[in-house]
Amino acid sequence: MHHTVPRPDIGLANGRFYVARPVKLKITRDEVDFMGVLDELKKEAEKSQLQQEQQESEAAAKRVELERKLLTRVDDLFCYFKEFEQQLKLANPNVTGAFDAGGLCTLTNLTQGEYKLTTRDVGDVRKFSFQYTCTGSGVREVKLANMALAEQKRELLTVNNLKCRIKIDANDRCQLLIHAFVPISFQFEVDADKAAVRLRVKNKPMLGVANYSYAADQINAEFMDEVAKYILDKPNRFAELSGNAVPEDALSRIREQLAKDKAKTKAKLAAGNDQPGAGGLKGILTKPLFGKKS
Repeated sequence: MHHTVPRPDIGLANGRFYVARPVKLKITRDEVDFMGVLDELKKEAEKSQLQQEQQESEAAAKRVELERKLLTRVDDLFCYFKEFEQQLKLANPNVTGAFDAGGLCTLTNLTQGEYKLTTRDVGDVRKFSFQYTCTGSGVREVKLANMALAEQKRELLTVNNLKCRIKIDANDRCQLLIHAFVPISFQFEVDADKAAVRLRVKNKPMLGVANYSYAADQINAEFMDEVAKYILDKPNRFAELSGNAVPEDALSRIREQLAKDKAKTKAKLAAGNDQPGAGGLKGILTKPLFGKKS
């Protein structure tokens, strides 16, 4: 028995056989041009993607190289401070000085000591601190107007790790007792996102925190020596190399003092203007500039 395989080009429709003939597709010139545009766009997209991937790859390689450089410099810095710590403990230099306790008083005859180098994690030098203390004898007593002010000043000192307490005398007056103890720290940390080494100095040269930032190339032998001189209160170029940053607490006190001075000056000028010829700008302006009036 034979089976006939139907041909796709022959069929029966409405009782009649038909033979399908191949049809040639006619592609117009506009359609050819359109396909050419698509091909060009596809090539441009592939080229753009390739360039972007290449740029991202180069940027990633630069970041890796820069981070490696930063880590190398910080490792050198850590090794320097490790030896610095050891030499300080052996030599035990006599470094004395004074400290302005937030404008409340000056702690004098302080002596450096208790040098210590610490890392965040064992074997990880991406963040480390060099710490020491300046200590003396006795307690300074500072009289304050009221308890609210005493609490405010105590908070300012304790947040910066100074030791103090409030005392109320027999006449219900507030006193802030400040111990001759000042902890100082230099904290270094790698900031890979900013491609920099950050330094956070606390309580040097005054109460509060000063923040600095250095490029990898700035962390060199000269910089390390200048930081060491700065710590030992020797003539140094630390401020010059670091941009002369001022602790935020010190800036606040300066702004507060400037505001007070401005208010006093304004009051004096107002008082002078109330009395003709008595002084102030009015008095100055009514005087002859050169010799006596004719």
